Amino acid sequence: MKAEPFYAGRGRVRRQPLRTFKELCDELGIPRNRMTVLLGRPDAPKPELKHVQGASAATWYKPGAFRAWFAKLKAEGAAQ
Repeated sequence: MKAEPFYAGRGRVRRQPLRTFKELCDELGIPRNRMTVLLGRPDAPKPELKHVQGASAATWYKPGAFRAWFAKLKAEGAAQ
């Protein structure tokens, strides 16, 4: 059995790309202040990555999990 060289995995995507909070709000067509209220729910998805630098901050989420959660909210009638 021949082993793969150490560089064999270079260039492959190991993770799915994340989306920022703003990108997801724009994609789903809901205002950011309304989405912030909805993210206070206990079943809300947690951010995968947070970055804070001075007064600016950004959070990234897994888009698939976020969309599934939002679809569930729409079915319940909570997201309007």
